[in-house]
Amino acid sequence: MKSKSWRNVFTLVIALSFLLLFTPKAPAETMDAAFNTNVDDGITLAKFSPAQHEQGFWKRLTKEQKKILREAIKEMKDQGATRKEMREMIKQYLEEWGIKPRKKKRKAFWEKLTKEQRQELRQAIRELKKQGATKQEIRDLIKQYLEKWGIKPGK
Repeated sequence: MKSKSWRNVFTLVIALSFLLLFTPKAPAETMDAAFNTNVDDGITLAKFSPAQHEQGFWKRLTKEQKKILREAIKEMKDQGATRKEMREMIKQYLEEWGIKPRKKKRKAFWEKLTKEQRQELRQAIRELKKQGATKQEIRDLIKQYLEKWGIKPGK
């Protein structure tokens, strides 16, 4: 009876060892790029999320610059800074390092919408995304709203 329990423990230890040895490790770049991005006004704010790849200006930073910026962002978040204050801080660092962030291009039709229309459209898009809509379904929704408001999408 005792030999069976030892055999089970031994088998379990061997199985766990194989799992640890042969489980693929995340590449260093992925772990280093443990930030998700949210683009607003052309400046990227960081949120902790190792699942996302680097985007925007993050690709152009050195490891040391990324570390400095992440620490500064974390410190500002801990102090309760607003997103606008963090964007300004990020702009200052980028200017200091000689990096110009690329501005996010807005779709031409967004400029034609009123504030209320933008809010309504954004809410409809959020609801559709929650339902697991495809990009084409979202495009179709936008097209329907623009037709409803009599706005011709143009570039």
